[in-house]
Amino acid sequence: GSTTMQLAKFPWPLESLVQAFWSLLPMPASPSSSMSSRLAVERPGVGSTTMQRGAQLSLAGDNADIVRKAVIPDALAVTMGMQLQETADMAAYQILKPLFLTDLPLPWEVQRRHHGRYDFYHPGSKEYRREHPMIGFFKDVLEFLRANATTSTPMEELLEAQVFKEASPEVVRYRLGIWEGPIEDKSSGGLMFVRQWDGIDEACVKVDQRFDDPRLEAAANLSFRLGGWLHLWRGFIGEEPFPLLEGRLAALCQQLGESVVTAPGMATTQMIAHMEQLLP
Repeated sequence: GSTTMQLAKFPWPLESLVQAFWSLLPMPASPSSSMSSRLAVERPGVGSTTMQRGAQLSLAGDNADIVRKAVIPDALAVTMGMQLQETADMAAYQILKPLFLTDLPLPWEVQRRHHGRYDFYHPGSKEYRREHPMIGFFKDVLEFLRANATTSTPMEELLEAQVFKEASPEVVRYRLGIWEGPIEDKSSGGLMFVRQWDGIDEACVKVDQRFDDPRLEAAANLSFRLGGWLHLWRGFIGEEPFPLLEGRLAALCQQLGESVVTAPGMATTQMIAHMEQLLP
């Protein structure tokens, strides 16, 4: 409606936020699940540095229905420290709720354990966890909404800065870490990736060696996050074009996914040195 269109041009006080969430559009089909050219990954050859285009493979899992059973939005909000009795947090909750119930980015799955509880499972690291793998992103969005609930800066500017930051290869590496590979695993004869730099994102797996491709996970993670910012953009800015071309988001995510893997040897050494120089 006209309310959301005006938010880009006028100050965005708390009342605007409360008013705006009522007119938010439903969560758009995330770039992770509605891609024109879907990411495709073949088993990489030793020393290969890019994902190969092979059999078609989506970046989103097939967990949409079970996610709605596994995720209790109110409980997740409380875990994140949201005060639902406060107006600003309740408004933020209404904005975040569709994201809570969105399908998981690959390779995460929801599995029902033998005792009946739903847990999140990462087949590449064989890791189970109770906490939503994208909780770090949900916290980022909450922090963004809280920080800007009384700002006079146009919402369009604030969201644009957030989107461009998201699409930076350096930011992707800091969040998700750096893996060296693929390297031949002598014991199994298979290929593996070895962690060389720890990411700060709560989505990061807890293992130091893995047999799935970290580039696919990074691309899917970024696709989920960009889908989330697109959700906010459409709710607050309306029909103004998204800062990144929506039809190219899948290709962009694939390209940025490459940044978390370095070829074995000198390339890895140089990248680690580069990351260390960037530290404050």
